[in-house]
Amino acid sequence: LKPLMLLWLAQNIALTASALLRLDHYVGLYGLTWLRLAAAIWMGLVALGLMLTLWQIARARPNGWLLLRCALLGLATLYLCSFVNFAAVIARANLDHPALDLAYICTLGPMASAELSAHPRGQVCVIDPPQITGWRDWGFRAARVLRYTRSSTKG
Repeated sequence: LKPLMLLWLAQNIALTASALLRLDHYVGLYGLTWLRLAAAIWMGLVALGLMLTLWQIARARPNGWLLLRCALLGLATLYLCSFVNFAAVIARANLDHPALDLAYICTLGPMASAELSAHPRGQVCVIDPPQITGWRDWGFRAARVLRYTRSSTKG
């Protein structure tokens, strides 16, 4: 039964990698969106979780071992994603895309304002940078966007 389980897990990892490749082709044709980016992150987590399960079965590790590693993987993903300005990533990917969807780019909000102002194609869509008027408005990503827009307008 163990070899069949390992084969089934390997097949699921291959299916997840295939879905990621298909998503990459889809993004290449139609551009990057919030949901496509979230789907890519989720599929990566699923593939890593399946690999951890494969490792657990192959090395006869206890269930607590797998649970701890999957929890750490999820927490590490959340932690790393908290530092990424996804609106800027989406804007950067789509501004270089041949089929530019300005209607979607303009809805990315103030967090994408630095990318839009720096790119010649993005200057069609004028979005004000995030406003920080008090301590409740402050955020790590918003402060970075403001710092970048202020330094790019000075130079």
